[in-house]
Amino acid sequence: MLEIVINANKLPHGAVRSVRLAIAWIDVQDLEGLTHIELVDKVPKPTDSAPQDIKSAFDEGYGIYGVYHRGSKSTSPYITLHIRDIYRGLPRIFWWTTAPNLLISYTLAHEVGHHVSGKSCYANTSSGRRKLAEYEEAFANRYAFSVQKRMKEKWYYKFAEWLIRNLAQWQYNLGIHAWRRHKYEEAAIHWYIAWSWDPDLSEAANWYWKARELSASNKILGQERADTASRLTNPE
Repeated sequence: MLEIVINANKLPHGAVRSVRLAIAWIDVQDLEGLTHIELVDKVPKPTDSAPQDIKSAFDEGYGIYGVYHRGSKSTSPYITLHIRDIYRGLPRIFWWTTAPNLLISYTLAHEVGHHVSGKSCYANTSSGRRKLAEYEEAFANRYAFSVQKRMKEKWYYKFAEWLIRNLAQWQYNLGIHAWRRHKYEEAAIHWYIAWSWDPDLSEAANWYWKARELSASNKILGQERADTASRLTNPE
């Protein structure tokens, strides 16, 4: 059994169990070479050697649900799951349903997809590495989709899918409520969760970008006002 390493102060109740159930849906051969699955509640700042998409996501404040660590001459490959982000927005009452299993399984399968494709592909030029990264991302998405497709053949995961879609709509509505109160950063968080849980909810994606833009504008305006107040209070 693949080892689960916990590097978190506190995990949601039942999270480890949900991770184990998600692992059970992955082909054992595809897990070969991985040493462990790391569970964290905070993603550290990516190193300079981290993939550019991970560094960009971290800098932009996007949710980073999982990371595949390729390993090196001195380290073996493993996967990190950011449990706090995966569970973000999920009410406690649903922690013991099959919903967390389905949410975790997509991220886990996606990172395993990177592991599988990375074992058979290599490029030594910048353009080749860029094309390889695009291929690996597409492969990882297809791999995660295939795993979830098998899971949803079971009625309890079909129920989880229905539940997650309804919760996505609930998050979308919370975003509307926050927007009307001019809480644009809060609205962006709700709409990002809704979009992550239900990619077909295109309205959530559209409003997310609008809320991010307004939130950033408000932060800049707030900083300018603070700077002005500081200059007036402490003139040179």
